[in-house]
Amino acid sequence: MKLACSILVLIFMVAQCVAYVTAIRKKKGVSPALSTWIIFLIGTSLSMTTYVLAKKKDLLSGAMLGLDFLGVAAILVAILVCGDRSMRFRPFEKSYLASCITVVGYGLATGDAFGSNLFAQVIIVAGYLPTFQKFLREKVNSESYFAWSMGLLSSMSGLALGLFGHDTLATIYAIRTFVLITIVLIIMFACDVRQSRLRTS
Repeated sequence: MKLACSILVLIFMVAQCVAYVTAIRKKKGVSPALSTWIIFLIGTSLSMTTYVLAKKKDLLSGAMLGLDFLGVAAILVAILVCGDRSMRFRPFEKSYLASCITVVGYGLATGDAFGSNLFAQVIIVAGYLPTFQKFLREKVNSESYFAWSMGLLSSMSGLALGLFGHDTLATIYAIRTFVLITIVLIIMFACDVRQSRLRTS
C-alpha cells in the first residue's frame, strides 16, 4: 500500500510540475516571482533535510517531501530560463530568509531534527502569505486550476502514505500542504466568481 501511495504522489506531483512549467514557458496564466520560489526552495530543502536526519531509515513514507523539493527546483529553473528573472526581495521575504537561517542554527545547536522539521513547516506556511496577499490585493486569478488540483491530489496521497507508514512528520507535511492548497483553490474560485459578476453587471 505504501508503494502504491508513493507512486500516486509521484504521478500527481509530476503532473503539477509539468503543468506549471508549461504555463511559465508559454507565459499563460501564471506570473511567479523569482524571489518567492527561491525562498520556497530553501524551505522545502530544509524540510527534506531535517526529515532525513530525523528518520534515518524507512524514507518511503516521506516521499512527498523529496518530490516537493524536486518540483520546486524544476519550477525555479523554468522561471530562470523563461520567466521574470528580476530579484525583488520584499521585507517579508527577507524575514522569511532570516527564519530559515534561524531554523538551521537551531538544528545545528540542538541536534533536534524533528523540531527543526516542524519549524520548517511553519516557514513554508508563512511563504504562502504573499500569494494570498496578491490574490486579495488584485482580486484576479492568475493561477492554474489543474496544477493546484494536482498538488491537492498529491497531498491526499502523501497523507495516506504518511498514515500507512505511521510517519508523524510526513503526515504533518501532507496535512499542511492540503490545507494551504485548499485555501489557494478557494481564493482562486472566489476571484473568478467576482470577475464573472463584474463582466455581467
